[in-house]
Amino acid sequence: MASVLRASQSIFRRSSGKPTAVEVGRSLAEFYGRQAPWEEVRPFIECLFRLSPDATRASPGDFSAE
Repeated sequence: MASVLRASQSIFRRSSGKPTAVEVGRSLAEFYGRQAPWEEVRPFIECLFRLSPDATRASPGDFSAE
């Protein structure tokens, strides 16, 4: 949780309160680079997107090869 707070603070310091997609991407790349666990990344993602509690896993849908 502390790293999410640091990432968020870092974005806002650099952006004058209006983070750009590039700044958010840098933070996401930092999480990915150190393979941060979902529990740590989720609060940051929830600041960007509204996550559905009943979301289903992604699948190829009807377009999968048989």
